[in-house]
Amino acid sequence: MKLEFWIPETFPSEEKIAEILSRLEKVKTKFGFPYEERRFRKESWDQIKNETLLSISVARKIKIPQSRGAKNPKLFLLVLTDDGNPITFYPQERDTRPCKEVKILDFLDGLLKGEALCIDEKVRQIIKREIERGSGK
Repeated sequence: MKLEFWIPETFPSEEKIAEILSRLEKVKTKFGFPYEERRFRKESWDQIKNETLLSISVARKIKIPQSRGAKNPKLFLLVLTDDGNPITFYPQERDTRPCKEVKILDFLDGLLKGEALCIDEKVRQIIKREIERGSGK
């Protein structure tokens, strides 16, 4: 499993980015999961959404995060890949009562505790499998 941290080029909070990169480094150290930091331009958002997020969103019933009333990225994304294929992304949100949501830091903190926080059960099982593999490294 690989983690891809997608950051809008114009994201204002380097502090928040550093916090997530720190957690990604801890996850890499503990489980051996590689990660990649990817900056993207606002103009690329539609392409990212269509090529990477849309099929996951539909299949897993997860909302694609974006700013209200705008077709721009909400903040940043963490995309999980398995054998080079995107399997899910964070933050995750599903319109249910109560609304289910998993933020990037919640997911990474859960990973560090050996937990697989994911709205979709099938993907949760993949993450659990990878945690078990990584724990035995």
